[in-house]
Amino acid sequence: MEDGELSIDGQSRPAGNIEIREYEDGEWMGGSYATYDNLVEKVKEALEDES
Repeated sequence: MEDGELSIDGQSRPAGNIEIREYEDGEWMGGSYATYDNLVEKVKEALEDES
């Protein structure tokens, strides 16, 4: 993410410096933010939602 970039809602600062976007049929449906400390955990969460 770029410095000063707002979160997905366009109003607040993101909770982490890495953005994980979730797409369904090519449309952005959601996602989450991660830091380097919790990145692996957040990726696992995103992949578990797929099953």
